[in-house]
Amino acid sequence: MENERTLLLGDVNLQDCGIRANYSDAFNKSSMTANHYHGFYELYFWMGDEMTYVLQDRLCRLRGGDILIIRPYVFHRTSYTPDTRAQRLVLYLGEEFLGIYRSASVRRRVQAFLRDTQHLSPDAGAAERIRRSIMEEIIPDFERGGEGDENAQLRAELGTARLLIDLSEMAGREVAATPLKERLSPRERHVSDAVAYINAHYHEPLTLDVLAGALYVSPTYLCQLFRRFVGLSVVEYLRSRRLIEAQRLLSTTDMTISQIGERVGFGSGDYFIKTFRKAFGQTPGAYREEMKEN
Repeated sequence: MENERTLLLGDVNLQDCGIRANYSDAFNKSSMTANHYHGFYELYFWMGDEMTYVLQDRLCRLRGGDILIIRPYVFHRTSYTPDTRAQRLVLYLGEEFLGIYRSASVRRRVQAFLRDTQHLSPDAGAAERIRRSIMEEIIPDFERGGEGDENAQLRAELGTARLLIDLSEMAGREVAATPLKERLSPRERHVSDAVAYINAHYHEPLTLDVLAGALYVSPTYLCQLFRRFVGLSVVEYLRSRRLIEAQRLLSTTDMTISQIGERVGFGSGDYFIKTFRKAFGQTPGAYREEMKEN
């Protein structure tokens, strides 16, 4: 974990309206992005080559045009190779943004879409319309709004609200999509099963041997595959998963430091504090106070 960074809650600052748009066009660059999660929704529009995505309890294989809807406090991480064509759009969406819908029934429909849908795979035409809407309208209007153009800001917000309605209708029509797990190779499925097992048992005294035994594979084989497809060792991923849950509990509960250490699987409070400080450069108590101030 020394070279890994787990993003803290609040690393992405939403605009006053409760939303932020971002575009990345990073070609021919290796990317093993930091483990992260946040307290708002993320709509991840992937437009590049096939790549691997770790989404809390599974490994996903994304194709160009795929859309992931990532709920608050869900651990996620992208991974693609140096020769991957990497192009994506992201909308970060706070719950408060949904107040833009005056109709309670429409608001509930969009909320249900964000809560219940994880993956959309629109056809090429629909994917291109979504891309153009975000790239050519929503993002430019947000940029002009940030420079003081109130009309542009309003257009950006309305464009986003309309896009969410369109996506919820798309989900309601059950657009044909290959289940993400069915896209995985047998080796990737072993890794996906390992990720799922870790997320279900991270709070227990879990070891590599226990994990490999549960999956009926050798520890060496599992280590090699995990590093290849996730970009972390099994031990690093387990530690990161525990730390992310610790961050969430520190931010959202009044549990004591020792209770949190026990809850997430670190055992003693001293070991938890030492590990947390090494990963984030501050103690759990200092992190909690920082979150209160923010």
